[in-house]
Amino acid sequence: MSRTIVRRFDVTIPAGTLKAVPLVTTTRFAPSVVDKVMWQFPSGCNGTVGIQVGARGVAVIPADASQFYVASGDSGGIDTADMHTTGDWSVIGYNTGSLPHTISVTFHTHIAEPPQQHDFIVDSVGMLLGMGES
Repeated sequence: MSRTIVRRFDVTIPAGTLKAVPLVTTTRFAPSVVDKVMWQFPSGCNGTVGIQVGARGVAVIPADASQFYVASGDSGGIDTADMHTTGDWSVIGYNTGSLPHTISVTFHTHIAEPPQQHDFIVDSVGMLLGMGES
């Protein structure tokens, strides 16, 4: 595996942002494999702020799109596997409190290694394509 690249985004969710109409913040980066996503909630959220991590604005973390991660003065994270590698991520959040809150979301990534090319496969395909011709 190649070296880990850490990509951090500070997402400010305005006060009065409803869960039914959450803020979607693009967190785009170069195509990469995401190994882990971590988040840090500031103190004072007190159950009024929640986030999801999405792909193009569609929640993928947590897996149940009706759920949000909710915390106050705490951090968390999740190891990821088999997620898209486009780098097109987003943070989806609500804040029903009276003050804006900034949540730090960190993606631990590495550049995807290209698949190895085997010359014998290419040569075999070429031979197969020529079969049956006279």
